Amino acid sequence: MATQDDPTTKIELPLRAFELPKWLIEPAVRSCRLFNTAIDFLFYDVPTLRAALGEKDAPMKARGEKLPSRIIDFDALSDPEGSLLLIDATTAPYVHKYQSVKKFLESPYQETLDVEIATITGVGSSALGSAALAWDISIALKKPVLAIVPGYGVADVIVQALGGWFAFGLHDFLSSKTLIQTGLATVAPKTARIGRELAESTPGEPTARAGVPTFRYG
Repeated sequence: MATQDDPTTKIELPLRAFELPKWLIEPAVRSCRLFNTAIDFLFYDVPTLRAALGEKDAPMKARGEKLPSRIIDFDALSDPEGSLLLIDATTAPYVHKYQSVKKFLESPYQETLDVEIATITGVGSSALGSAALAWDISIALKKPVLAIVPGYGVADVIVQALGGWFAFGLHDFLSSKTLIQTGLATVAPKTARIGRELAESTPGEPTARAGVPTFRYG
């Protein structure tokens, strides 16, 4: 049942029929994200990152201590939501993960204040690929690097799929005119929210009708 604070209460009743439960949609999006994670092994230096983290964690593992949370477990690799990864190859625990801009800005770690370099990979790239790119830069420059992991929602999957099936002419037309993304946000705002939590956490982030996310371009 929708509550007073639920954005869907502002949507006309007929449009609610287009909404699908998150538990039904998210596994499909996660599978697409997981596929892109496999592709990241080709585009980014993922083996070096995994080997480096394994080597740095070895002393703790030998002492039977709890290892720090890493970005190489299944949930992190398939998570459709975006995140911020503070990568510092010189300072343990080497990887700090933030699910929102607010949490990053309020972080007690000095590295978050010192960071001067940010990287962002393409739409669909996993946390692993994003971290691998930032790791190489952090090693080269001996500085912390903020890796922006892009979210990967239903709207992204649809537009990318059309690009593959009908060639890039139709893809460019639909994405530039925002037909797919705007339409999805209008008829199924909850579904459109998948993969957009990080962007929505940005201070002053505007929202469209019924509180659905505003898709940015540029």
